[in-house]
Amino acid sequence: MKRIVYILGLVLFIIAACNEKWNEHYEEIDDSSVSSLNLLQYLKTQPNYSKFVTALEETGVAKELERDQNLTIWAVNNDAMDKLTEMQITFTDTFIMQYHVNYLSFGYSKLYDGLRMKSISGKYISVTMNSDSTLISNSKLINKNQFCKNGVVHEIDNLMKPVISIYEYLLTLGNEYSTIVDTIINANDTVFDPSNSAPIGVDTTGNTIYDSVFIIKNPLLEIADFKSEFSQLTMFLPNNSVIDNCLETLNNQLSSIGRSSTHNDTVIAFNWIKGALFYNNIIRDIDPNTDLISADNKVWRPSVQKIDPKAIAMSNGLLYNITNMKIPNNVYITRIKSLVHYYEFLPEDSATRAQYIQFYNTTSYGPEPMDTYDFTKYGGPKGVYTIVRFKGASPSDSLLSAVEFSPLKIETLEDNSILASEMLIPAGEYTLYLGFRSLKHPFVNVYINGNMAAKELNVANSNPWNYDRVTQTAPGIPKYDGLGGAVGNVIVDGNGLQHIKIKIEFNRIGQGTAEDMQPYHWALVPTANNY
Repeated sequence: MKRIVYILGLVLFIIAACNEKWNEHYEEIDDSSVSSLNLLQYLKTQPNYSKFVTALEETGVAKELERDQNLTIWAVNNDAMDKLTEMQITFTDTFIMQYHVNYLSFGYSKLYDGLRMKSISGKYISVTMNSDSTLISNSKLINKNQFCKNGVVHEIDNLMKPVISIYEYLLTLGNEYSTIVDTIINANDTVFDPSNSAPIGVDTTGNTIYDSVFIIKNPLLEIADFKSEFSQLTMFLPNNSVIDNCLETLNNQLSSIGRSSTHNDTVIAFNWIKGALFYNNIIRDIDPNTDLISADNKVWRPSVQKIDPKAIAMSNGLLYNITNMKIPNNVYITRIKSLVHYYEFLPEDSATRAQYIQFYNTTSYGPEPMDTYDFTKYGGPKGVYTIVRFKGASPSDSLLSAVEFSPLKIETLEDNSILASEMLIPAGEYTLYLGFRSLKHPFVNVYINGNMAAKELNVANSNPWNYDRVTQTAPGIPKYDGLGGAVGNVIVDGNGLQHIKIKIEFNRIGQGTAEDMQPYHWALVPTANNY
């Protein structure tokens, strides 16, 4: 008996719970908001929607409202329809009228901030809710919840203009965006899709003939599908002027470190640009102090890269226009390298040379050819290592011998003479490398722009300090043209291109007190922080 009473109680509880849920679901419906007519029939009974109904009928969308399935219609009154000329929207456009119908019934209680509802046009309608209004796309909801036999009617204050996808938007852009659009769209590949192609016969050789379906493939779509309506992305968009300025800055920086821009540099630049444009999330607030990571794992640093903060709404995300863009230093600079003895190719007057190299507390100094080398088996040259050799005063002297120099680049003129000039270094963090004729070399202290980079550095070991030929060679660079020994990380302060000075100073610990210094080269390699 107790068991029967328990089961009966449980049944009554379930019924009560179901009724509560049922009432909760329909609590927004009252007698005044329910009609036994279907959606089209109801709209035709409302004189204030007559122009909207006419537009539905002229575009063929009206028949959708008679379907035996739940729908939502976003209706517009006659006054709003009269304003369409001002809005540059035509209600004779089938696509626009389809945008006002959803295949599911969304009563007001089912709406929430951020909801995206797919219209029968295939485009999504977004809902934005705040304390004082509800926006359907960019139109304000003014009357809600007229329930009909096959759905619900809501009234909005203006006809909605469908928002296109990021991909569709790119296709509409003019010549001022041709560079990036061509770069992205030219990566498209139209390929046969056998899974969605229906077989319709067999040819004379026995091969199946298909009613062929072709799809567009693009490497970018695989990491950020800006073509899909299901995506929610953010795109940063550069126009031609922004890209031109970006490449000009790149070329100037390459020239400043003694390199000419090559086709490969351009390829690297555009690969970074393409990879930095798309983000697999909606970005509404951009913190200037927080890096963003793109869908292609590129670093976007808002303190360097600049965008217009006004976002453009797309059906599958947001788009921002870029106002300034820079290829990060660590993307296109593998290393910066030069030889200390290049100062001998400066004009011979002492005043000019003194701007770029100074010797301190020395009894003798100058370029000096030393060991010969033959790296033809590595594809390299035969030649002689030229060091800068300088010797200090007596050990009883408290002053330390040193050389301080500005990095120099060289160019060969038409008469085959060589001219040196100062190398400007892009600001940022680097790892500093040095090379010496290391045999019995003393310990050294190293400074950059007056700041100590290393103290009591033992550079006597041939590995890795002997010239640039033992270890630390960069990928793809032959053994005779490596990096040398790592001194440590250094900061080139400032913005843009900077003058710097490197100082190598004798240190009186280690192997004797003979101040015989023989530096050969220096190199800077950007760290991951060097943007």
